[in-house]
Amino acid sequence: MDDLDEKLRHARVNTDDPAIVAAVTALAAERTRPTPRRRRILGPAIGVGAALVLVGGGAMAAGGWAPWNITDPDISFTRTWTDVNGNFIGTCETRFKSDQFPTQEIQDAARAYLADLDIANMAPDAEHVAARLLQLDRPDDLPTLIAGAKVSDYDVRLVYGPQPDPSVTDAEVLQESLALKVSGALAESLLARWPSELSNGVESSSETQCSTDPTESPAP
Repeated sequence: MDDLDEKLRHARVNTDDPAIVAAVTALAAERTRPTPRRRRILGPAIGVGAALVLVGGGAMAAGGWAPWNITDPDISFTRTWTDVNGNFIGTCETRFKSDQFPTQEIQDAARAYLADLDIANMAPDAEHVAARLLQLDRPDDLPTLIAGAKVSDYDVRLVYGPQPDPSVTDAEVLQESLALKVSGALAESLLARWPSELSNGVESSSETQCSTDPTESPAP
C-alpha cells in the first residue's frame, strides 16, 4: 500500500463513490506531474488549493428526470451536450446547495459569479474527461467528446482500476467535468476576496441529473 492509499484509508472519503474515485484518479495524476501546475478543484469531493469543497451525490437519470434531492439550490446550471459532430447526447443540470457560507454577502457573490459565466460556451475540463472515461473503461469515447484528443495526451492513471458503469452517459461525464471547472473558478474567486472568512473551507452538496431525451426539460 503506497502513501496515498494509506492517507485515503484514514481520510473521511468514501472510495466506493465513482465520482470520488474519478477525483482521486485526477489527483494522482496531478501529484505525479514533473512540472508545477496551477492548483485547482479536482473533483466533486476533493478540493486542492481552493476554499470550496463540493461533496457529490444525488441521482443520475439516464433516460429521464427523477425527483431532485436538492429542491432549493443556492446555485445551479443546465447544459445541453453534443458530440464533436454536433449530435445530441444529453441535457444535464447541476445543483449546488450550501448552508455554510459565513455571510450572506459571500453567498450573494457566489450566485452573481455563476450568473456572469458563459456556461453554454465553456469547455469542460478535458483532463478530467480523459480520467473519468479511463476509469469507466471507455477511453475510446474521448475523441468523440473532445475534438482531436486521446487519453494518452494526458498524464492520468487509475488508482483503483477500471470501474465500468454503462449507466454513466457521455453527457454526464462532460457535465461532471464542467461542474469541476465552474466550482474551481468560483472557489478561487471567493477565496481571493475573502481569504480569512473562507480559510477553513466551505462544504457544499451537489446533485447532477442528465437525460438522453431531447424533448424533456429538467424536472422542477
